[in-house]
Amino acid sequence: MGEPIAGACTAVGVGVLVTVKVTVWVQVWVAVAIQVAVMVAVPVAEGVAVAVCVAVAVALPQAPSFVGVFHVAAMTGAELFLVPRSSAAAYAILLWAINVLPITAVGLAFLWLEGFSLSGLAKASQEWAAEDVDQT
Repeated sequence: MGEPIAGACTAVGVGVLVTVKVTVWVQVWVAVAIQVAVMVAVPVAEGVAVAVCVAVAVALPQAPSFVGVFHVAAMTGAELFLVPRSSAAAYAILLWAINVLPITAVGLAFLWLEGFSLSGLAKASQEWAAEDVDQT
């Protein structure tokens, strides 16, 4: 009786591990592509270092879209490899844009497909907050 459940859990766990592995490799190769775009000659290890710095930084409470902290973390990771500050800034901005803008675009598209709007969500949020205050 427990075997199908255990098999399903194992399959899901392996699927998650494969997804994480693919995500890490995509992140590293995106970082390498950006290095080429901003003409920064550093080893592939920089992509890993930047990914680690960004992951640690965005684990903390953030402003929406990780504005600021993401950039500082990416620049710090690049500067560990003696990349000039201006190239590190360009690298950080491109990396942020590639990581944040597509997710935002997909989110807005699904919002629209579901028949919602940002103004409608803001209005509903205000109404819910007012109801919450009334209940207390």
